[in-house]
Amino acid sequence: MSVEIDIQGDKKLMDALSSLSDKEIARAAVAAGKRAATAARTAGTKEIRSIYTMKAGDLKAKAQIRADEDGATILVKGAPEAIHKYQAKKRRDGVFVSVKRGKMTHVSRGFSLGGAF
Repeated sequence: MSVEIDIQGDKKLMDALSSLSDKEIARAAVAAGKRAATAARTAGTKEIRSIYTMKAGDLKAKAQIRADEDGATILVKGAPEAIHKYQAKKRRDGVFVSVKRGKMTHVSRGFSLGGAF
């Protein structure tokens, strides 16, 4: 993925950028990349949470931001989530889980042991 920025006009901005060294420009680009990656992770987390009943901290723990000279990368990895991290309820008819928001689903052959799922 590449991003192109077209700056038009502002002479003060161009003068300020020309006074910076290559090292300072690279450092600023990495910092801007990390800010953009953090904003992207937040937007992605909000979108996922609008559909699924996951906790924000669980999603954030799986999405790592790594900075490099080109900017930053979001790396998402991890094992499947345990069912108790979703809204699980024991009812008379069995165990029900809400993976998607607003929809409780019966877990066939599901059981509860001492109140834990």
